[in-house]
Amino acid sequence: MRHFGKLVLGALIVSLLADAALAQPPTGPADPTQWPVGPAGIEPDRGPGWYFSLWKMLLPVLVFCAWMSAADWLSQDCQRLKLGWQKWNGLVVGTFMTCFLLHYIAPGGIWVGFPLLLAGTLPIFMYVKKRNRATTEEDRVLTKTHLRRYAAEKLAPLGIKIKVEAQTAQSPLEIMALGGANPGEEKAVSMRLATIPGCDQAKKLLTDALEKRVGQVLLDYTQQAVAVKYQIDGVFQDAPARDRASGDAMLNVLKTATFLNPAERVKRQTGKFDLKLDKTKYQAKFTSQGTPTGERVLIQIDDGAPFRSRLDTLGMRQKMQDDLKEILATKAGFVLVSAPPGRGLTTLLNATATGVDRFVRSVVCVESSKTNEMRVENVVLHRFDPDKGESPATVLPTVFRTYPDAYIMPDLVDAKTTELLCNEVTDEQRFVLAAIGAREAAEAMLRVLMLKVPIKTFVPVVTAVVCGKLVRKLCDDCKQPFAPPPQLLQQLRLPAGKVQQLYRQFQPPPVEPGKKPAPPCAKCNGLGYLGRTGIYELIVVNNDVRNALAKAPTLESVRQAAQKAGMHTFQEEAIALLVQGVTSLEEISRALKE
Repeated sequence: MRHFGKLVLGALIVSLLADAALAQPPTGPADPTQWPVGPAGIEPDRGPGWYFSLWKMLLPVLVFCAWMSAADWLSQDCQRLKLGWQKWNGLVVGTFMTCFLLHYIAPGGIWVGFPLLLAGTLPIFMYVKKRNRATTEEDRVLTKTHLRRYAAEKLAPLGIKIKVEAQTAQSPLEIMALGGANPGEEKAVSMRLATIPGCDQAKKLLTDALEKRVGQVLLDYTQQAVAVKYQIDGVFQDAPARDRASGDAMLNVLKTATFLNPAERVKRQTGKFDLKLDKTKYQAKFTSQGTPTGERVLIQIDDGAPFRSRLDTLGMRQKMQDDLKEILATKAGFVLVSAPPGRGLTTLLNATATGVDRFVRSVVCVESSKTNEMRVENVVLHRFDPDKGESPATVLPTVFRTYPDAYIMPDLVDAKTTELLCNEVTDEQRFVLAAIGAREAAEAMLRVLMLKVPIKTFVPVVTAVVCGKLVRKLCDDCKQPFAPPPQLLQQLRLPAGKVQQLYRQFQPPPVEPGKKPAPPCAKCNGLGYLGRTGIYELIVVNNDVRNALAKAPTLESVRQAAQKAGMHTFQEEAIALLVQGVTSLEEISRALKE
């Protein structure tokens, strides 16, 4: 298909030979002198035999050249879209060449032969119809928009201007493939992504997500469409849906960038790719899984920056900070960090780790090679590979021989690991900071016991538990004050008359007939919330708490003992933020239910 000049020359030769071979023999007298003499100065018509009609030769050659160009495009396009190029190439070439040869012998001359040539190009239009259904609107060809833009581009040098819709500016976002055999392969795929249909759509989706501070993008595929949700400040918000064709095209791009199989729509697939926007680099984790209605895709976006938050920037009260830092400064002890699963546990662990003196004390962290949770400076990382059958318990004996002062464990996964760490606290006077998922501080200690850790091993060494929940903050530009009714103050256990006003999410006024609704807040994009802060429970474990754990390890008994020891509950902490105008009652209700 690419040897265009050779094929055109071949077509000319074929046309000449066919025209010569199929031309009609002479029908006039053998003696030229017997031809009738015409008017003076006029060349006599020599009849229908042994001559060439240039215009009849030119039309088939022009059609052949146009077909050649279209067939070459089709061959490359269907390979790019994986639409079965062998089948389409055979159909396009076989149909046209048959019609091309038949037009020379078809009765009726040019009036039958030329339409026959045009009929030979029908497979190309059949392919266009099929491929337009499988691509995005911007990538479709021979549409009204496409033809108008093509004409405008070709006629512009001649001074002819045709008004067309403004094309969307090229996205500055770069998608960089990860997961290849080597960096060279990853670079080659990254460069090829721009040629894959749906790349612009994927870039628009990801750029929009980055601009709106989206942590996760959820794509739910059905037979007809793709539902899109953005997780902003921990809460999923509906985003504009996509049609199935554009959604499939985007998914093909993302799976290519992660070196996954685009054709696999049932089995679970995971991968990673990088993003770069305005000189800022982001890391994206890709997960896809087949569902009864289609497929579900989750894209988690992380800026990958070193951890810079501290306990004060996460909203912890100063008194609670001081109590926790005092415990973190002790030589030996076991401190638990907890949070609801997927609700800021890693962030709280990192912030708590900054309270450990890592410049005077040697601190090590043992985490899986599949994660990247510990981002605090001056912490030595020791990784284990679950794919090789390794676990924290298998690598800890080696870590113990380095004699660190403190250990950080981002995930307590089993009893053996916990027992080894507890023994380090008891026998070697080491300090341990470990994380475990839980909905409240009292529950975190029970979660450890549920791992089948002996009570006599864990209870004597645990010194403190901190548990956090994230709460969205009201947007300062659009939050609305309101006077709380007495019934509400009574439910919140607030003295009547002490609190004059509370704040809530912006409520747009009713739209008057004939007028447009007010534009959304530019700062929060109409969500009413911007950013998050934390509410915390801190248990300083004393003998009463230890007795509750040892004698009656139930949630209620441990919770009561912790409150007697001075723990403030999540509800108390949340009401304080409500009174300060930081958050709303609706947001508190949502966060406390997590």
